[in-house]
Amino acid sequence: MAASKRARSLQFGAFRLDLQTLELSKGGTRIRVPEQSLQILDMLLERPGEMVTREEMHQKLWPNGTIVEFEHSINAAMNRLRAALGDSAEEPRFVETVPRRGYRFIFAVEPQVPVELAEIASASPDTSASGDLNFRYTAPFRQRRSVLCNPVIAECQMTRLFLFALALFALSILLYSQAATVAALMGVGLQLGIAAPLLIAMFPAVNGYFFLPTYATMVAAIHTKMRRRQSIAIGPGTPADGARA
Repeated sequence: MAASKRARSLQFGAFRLDLQTLELSKGGTRIRVPEQSLQILDMLLERPGEMVTREEMHQKLWPNGTIVEFEHSINAAMNRLRAALGDSAEEPRFVETVPRRGYRFIFAVEPQVPVELAEIASASPDTSASGDLNFRYTAPFRQRRSVLCNPVIAECQMTRLFLFALALFALSILLYSQAATVAALMGVGLQLGIAAPLLIAMFPAVNGYFFLPTYATMVAAIHTKMRRRQSIAIGPGTPADGARA
């Protein structure tokens, strides 16, 4: 497959793997990772949500069978990859271990489409069997699989976004401040790998304190309003409670 026809890079959380140079970066800063660890990462990202067996890794890294202790070598390469990603085998965020069989990439993967492919996608019409004019993105097979990923991963991603928006809503009620809520949680959202456009779309959630009367001035205004309505209902000619016989 020609390099120009592949996704230029793959994004997962704050990390990005350049598929042309096989370089890993975080926030635009390159991370030094051994070549074998990067090759393993490339194999995992090619099939997100699916298991890559240790035997497949053996054939990829040492096709001529020159490494006798390949089990130890794979473990060492995987440990260095996890160290670079800040991941762990006990509580995996990116790479999950399938005991005695292989590994699985469990984080959502977003391909970064080259400009020329994006232009083709927006300008290439496709007529379906029903005669309707639809626009189809004719990306490579590898890239389409990265977009679709695993249904379980997609569902987890949606649940994570909902829970983060709910956290924004709840914290805005406790802090009584949109600015304080944004300052407290938006940075956390970026660290969790939530894209900036999605965080911007969640901004209405920081208006939670408008839904529950917990803000001091709001409670006081409601109390004053209720007292005025009570006074109107009693009427000016009605004696006060202490003056009643």
